[in-house]
Amino acid sequence: MPTERPARFRIALVAIATLAIILFASLNDDVYQATSPAWIPHHVILRKLLSIVAFSLGGYVAGIVFRRRRPIVRAVMALALLSACIEVFQRIDGSSETLWWNAFDVLCGAIGGLIGGSVAAWTAIRRSDTEY
Repeated sequence: MPTERPARFRIALVAIATLAIILFASLNDDVYQATSPAWIPHHVILRKLLSIVAFSLGGYVAGIVFRRRRPIVRAVMALALLSACIEVFQRIDGSSETLWWNAFDVLCGAIGGLIGGSVAAWTAIRRSDTEY
């Protein structure tokens, strides 16, 4: 199993990088403006859907990292926690969203974690050369 350690290390680095990108993109005003154009009706819905997609990518990576230890549950928990941290950082940064919207955003993070973690678990099961 000596070759498994470097592979796990690379996967962990990819996971950290993915989650860091999600965190920093969520705190960037330019990204916010790009994903929330006022000329699109119901642009808030579009932004929430995009957040679910982004958190799904993070959930997929988290599902790979937690491959043998309840990957779906842990991906949901990890992405919900990341989403909650994002909400705290956004509040510190001056966001005026209500607590209801904060809770909804955390739910979107959990949904993304569920989708991504489920896809990771499903693809792992389908791979015959993997011990998931």
